[in-house]
Amino acid sequence: MNIRTQNILGISANKPERSGVDLKGIALLKEEEKWNAIPTIDEAVYSVNKIIKDEQRSTVVIPSNLISMDDEGKLNIQDGLFTEEGFKKFLTTLNSRGASFLLECDPDVRAYAVNRMLSKRTSDIKLHTRNNANGGREVYSVTGPKFPDMNNAVNILNQLGSASPEGTKAVWSYNSNKATVRFETLLKGFGSESYRVGDVHKAGIKWLIRDSGFGSILPMFIAYRHRCANMAMLSSNKFELTRTVHRGKMEDIKNRLELSFNEASQMLNQFYTLWEIASNHTSELKGLGTVNLLSCNYQDNSDAVEEKRKSIPTYDVRDYVYEHLLGKYPDLILHKDSKATLSSYKSGFNAEPSMSWKGFINGITAVARKNHTSSDIKNRLESTAGKILEDLTA
Repeated sequence: MNIRTQNILGISANKPERSGVDLKGIALLKEEEKWNAIPTIDEAVYSVNKIIKDEQRSTVVIPSNLISMDDEGKLNIQDGLFTEEGFKKFLTTLNSRGASFLLECDPDVRAYAVNRMLSKRTSDIKLHTRNNANGGREVYSVTGPKFPDMNNAVNILNQLGSASPEGTKAVWSYNSNKATVRFETLLKGFGSESYRVGDVHKAGIKWLIRDSGFGSILPMFIAYRHRCANMAMLSSNKFELTRTVHRGKMEDIKNRLELSFNEASQMLNQFYTLWEIASNHTSELKGLGTVNLLSCNYQDNSDAVEEKRKSIPTYDVRDYVYEHLLGKYPDLILHKDSKATLSSYKSGFNAEPSMSWKGFINGITAVARKNHTSSDIKNRLESTAGKILEDLTA
């Protein structure tokens, strides 16, 4: 392989053989081209840092007793043009529990509430400002005076770059409204030899760096597989990375980031093990048994099954298995109409059919990764896929 076998997110070349379609020749070359087009970690860090530096961020600390709001809803401070998120942070810094409500109030009502909260505050307020699209300045976040200056994301990304293993690639997005960076650090999981559908294509960590007053970085283990949906285990205990606190000395932060990479390395090994179990036709799911057993039950001649076949001519083993999964994992329910839910999962299953728990899990994650699926549903389905994996036994 073209990457080292190492402790920090090391991916071993000796993977067990899996059922599926070989990826050879042109298909594998295309995957190689796609991988080569992904920016390196250094290139990605440079791109994000440039955007942040161009904003020319700065901070100013103001005694709270010098701040007030007039009846038109304007604060008497320089750079008083707030983003919506910035004003929410201002209100939450004042210990307001109704930030969204106050945003919708009449200006005089909002002014009364804000001035009352300011009169009770004894500590200073730190405003975090930057250039806006119109050439002026805006306040994009408000914190207490001890919170770090908001170029912290630049420092974190630099440390992330230096802590990443050799050969790391990265994809990113920056939400300027929320001053949030989403950063995926990825290592290659395939080589020049033949690989099969379902093998790990790339794996790494998705980092959520919120540079608007939050005190920790949220890392998430991710593993992408050849021609399969993303398998991001979001709430499953085995696949939950520790939050990284980004305060203190930079060297300490770097050490914490390296620990996250080590955690992800262990998770990848667990993922390999569990995914191999899921691929095995004799593997059992706690409380349901094997797919083969469920298939046999579907094929039996009991009155209940026979009546169902008569009432629903298109009834097949996919319906039978997914109905059992929906009963065991209610978070899989997508629609009030059970037929619509079953149709969604059957469509996902058909993209990579396999009469094993692997195939039925793929059906779930395929639905999760569709473009029209909301973030909440994606998280819920991928989380449930992780729980199903954990409930499997060889």
